[in-house]
Amino acid sequence: MAHPPDGPAGTIGHRRGCGSHADAAAPHVQDATRIRQLTQQVPVVYYAFDVLYRDGRLTIGLPYRQRRRLLESLELHGPHWDTPPYRA
Repeated sequence: MAHPPDGPAGTIGHRRGCGSHADAAAPHVQDATRIRQLTQQVPVVYYAFDVLYRDGRLTIGLPYRQRRRLLESLELHGPHWDTPPYRA
């Protein structure tokens, strides 16, 4: 089974903010049928907000604005992943 990349994960519920009762249970679910059910009931979007490693080199020594330009150059926008807006 494939796992998502390391990083913070959560769900956005009816109220603004992250979290739901599914957050605690979802990482422990192993059954493929139950995983499909949960993805229909609790949609999840992975938000990438930083690049720490790119093209074989660490980027953590670069200023955040430069790392952010690298992130935006990846054009990470899809149905289950996105890059949130950034205002310097």
